[in-house]
Amino acid sequence: MCCVALRTPLALRYPGVAKWLLMHGPAFPSLLPFLDSAVALLQQAGFGDLTAYAYSALFNHAFLMLAPGDDRKQHEGNGAGITPP
Repeated sequence: MCCVALRTPLALRYPGVAKWLLMHGPAFPSLLPFLDSAVALLQQAGFGDLTAYAYSALFNHAFLMLAPGDDRKQHEGNGAGITPP
């Protein structure tokens, strides 16, 4: 489940979601199975006591890459050349 979610950037279809998640975190109960899977995979990969740091780095990096594109889409003629999927 976790790896499939990482290959499908659904946040690109909903501008503003990436930035909101960066600011507020995954605050919905429906995200708990995803979080549990992600943490379990990182623990299995051997991160041990550093699992929380690894998860934070991956989560933040992924959404920090999407959020600026969302901001640029809000302004016509910005030269970004970004089009939603």
